[in-house]
Amino acid sequence: PFPSVSKRPHPSRRFRTRSSPTEPWVPASPRLQRRAAAVNHIYTAMVRGVHRAPTPTAVRECPTLGSRCRTPAAFKRKGMWDDTLVVFSTDNGGPVYGNGTAGANNFPLRGGKMNNWEGGIRGNAFVSGGFLPPSRRGIKWDGLAALWDWYATFSALAGVDATDHRAAKASLPPIDSHDLSAFLLGKTLASPRAELPIGTEPRLSNLSSAPLCASYNRATPYYDEPSVVGDEPKPLPDSPPPGSRCTTVSALIVDEGKGGLWKLLTGTVEQAMYTGPAYPNSTTDEVSSHFVSHCGDGCLFELRADPLETSDLASRHPQRLARLRAKLEAYEATAFNPDRGGNTAAACEHAQGVYRGFWGPFMR
Repeated sequence: PFPSVSKRPHPSRRFRTRSSPTEPWVPASPRLQRRAAAVNHIYTAMVRGVHRAPTPTAVRECPTLGSRCRTPAAFKRKGMWDDTLVVFSTDNGGPVYGNGTAGANNFPLRGGKMNNWEGGIRGNAFVSGGFLPPSRRGIKWDGLAALWDWYATFSALAGVDATDHRAAKASLPPIDSHDLSAFLLGKTLASPRAELPIGTEPRLSNLSSAPLCASYNRATPYYDEPSVVGDEPKPLPDSPPPGSRCTTVSALIVDEGKGGLWKLLTGTVEQAMYTGPAYPNSTTDEVSSHFVSHCGDGCLFELRADPLETSDLASRHPQRLARLRAKLEAYEATAFNPDRGGNTAAACEHAQGVYRGFWGPFMR
């Protein structure tokens, strides 16, 4: 939640604050829970919980919402609004699995949360605040960017070096974050990001640079919820064929400017389906085996002309397919993939005790 602006020692002090409301996942208040009693209304209740006005009841039921809604007025009262940048962003597309019982709808895009179709990874965001130049307000931008690009962007705006020098001394790979501040301030119309590798939990792959499936620590917990039907394939197959490889980088988007915005998907991709304007409906069958794409060496889409991913162009552009696969191989070869260990009580103990409800380092 946002800290109280009134408690800041002086308006000239530079600081960053972040709010992650829980309503887009689980309605927190009794009133929202009653509204979400009907399964198909859950997501609607979540979204309404984020957007509703900060009435006394709303503030009482959702303190983070109240402070978030009051923030612009508070900053203006302190004379800080002209130096404030507000970023509001989703982290992924809405969940459409479980034959629609998850409650979201990414119409007209294909797929949803837990896969790499555009419905799963193309997210909405907006930037506001008095710091945003007037010429940049009220416009729409479709440049290539990732949620983790905000790290380098905020660092640049704060005058901080985003380089992790300590990691570099330990021979760890550099951060994958691009500074978007020049675009935000109107100094350029182009995105600094031209390529976006897209990850996954370890999956069977024919990428030659992927590590052997047998090299992964089986004790490491990966997301796998059998009760949620149709969300994604199980990571790390129980009995992979000898010599088989498992990748954590399964897709890639490359912006070639006038040459197109190209997307490569590899392997098995579930939720290869489209929702209607109203979803679920009488024809919903999201868990059908018909809605699984077996991309193998690659499915290829040009997203500017075909954002709905309806036409696989792999057979028509074999040379471009080969170039993108070579790029994907290179990204997989440099993917940071350490042994992440297994479940440990120390992580929960630190989160509940030392960090008062937040995850943080727990190893000594």
